[in-house]
Amino acid sequence: MGHAYENDIESAGLYLLGLLKAETAVRYSRFYDGTDETQEDLIRGMGFDPEGEAYVPDCPEVFMDVAVGQLEEGGVVRTEQLPELLADETNDYRIELTDEGREFLERGDRFVFRSVDL
Repeated sequence: MGHAYENDIESAGLYLLGLLKAETAVRYSRFYDGTDETQEDLIRGMGFDPEGEAYVPDCPEVFMDVAVGQLEEGGVVRTEQLPELLADETNDYRIELTDEGREFLERGDRFVFRSVDL
């Protein structure tokens, strides 16, 4: 199906962690609602220029979803499914820092993201 490289996943994950440091919780729909505008915001948040000629990731929302999964597996965040549906008819979900995640950010630790087959 495809492959997600750690550097793209890390770009999404670092963007998410920066938001969570300021806001504690966000909804996945902030990154994916089926609109070009939201996708471009995510691309910018990941540190890419959607208008530029350099590499821009396809489907950045997939990298965010994978990053959330890895951060959750690592105990840094927890997710809660919401009743609202996303553009692809799956449920939206809330992403929240755990106590361990708050401590992780306060210590300035670096999370190690890994490549995955999709």
